[in-house]
Amino acid sequence: MAYIGKPPTLSRLSASPQKLGATADRYGPIFTVRLGENPTLVVSSWELAKELFTINDQAVSSRPPFTAAKYLSYNFAMFAFAPQGDVVADLKQWFVGLTLNAILRTVAGKRYYGSAVGDNDKIKAQQWQKAVRKFFKYLGIFVVRDALPFLGWLDVGGHEKAIRRTAKEIDSILEEWLEERKRKRLLGEVDQAEQDFMDVMLSVLQGTDLAGYDADTVNKATSLVSLIPSSV
Repeated sequence: MAYIGKPPTLSRLSASPQKLGATADRYGPIFTVRLGENPTLVVSSWELAKELFTINDQAVSSRPPFTAAKYLSYNFAMFAFAPQGDVVADLKQWFVGLTLNAILRTVAGKRYYGSAVGDNDKIKAQQWQKAVRKFFKYLGIFVVRDALPFLGWLDVGGHEKAIRRTAKEIDSILEEWLEERKRKRLLGEVDQAEQDFMDVMLSVLQGTDLAGYDADTVNKATSLVSLIPSSV
């Protein structure tokens, strides 16, 4: 059984962080305890946790078959609560694609998933999702410049360079979509009844004081906020 964090079950069993810490001091950074009939793995080392959720992520991706999840998720038909496997993986991929399609059509008039989508658009979709995964990865990274600005030029670990590269990748895609919307507006190819989010923003932001930001930057940043949740 795998848990992320400290579940309420352990709290009810009086397994405080101090007690678990004392157990780790005695038995090491990885050990098992029993929650009733369920053997439960406890890890107190960030190195081991990293290995679990990278190299061995499939082994810890399933959720325990709790009673509440059984009845509230149609007997684990909701893939967020279903046991891991090929079917669940396929369902997740389909759901992510469907959701991203819906949001992309709303935000930028794009469609990147489905049988009618060309190979170039599929490649674009992969590039976008890869860039968004890196977006979340780097948001959680601490860089030297954050604490010691005068040492920022060292870029220990090369994180700042990687962050800038990821920002450029995301901006390149958003810029391409935005320029396409602008071209269609100039050519009169935009149906007022079928405007997407970027179209609306182009109209709304025109001539607006944006606290020092140009209209295109605000359009891309706001579109990114709308797209991020459906892209992972």
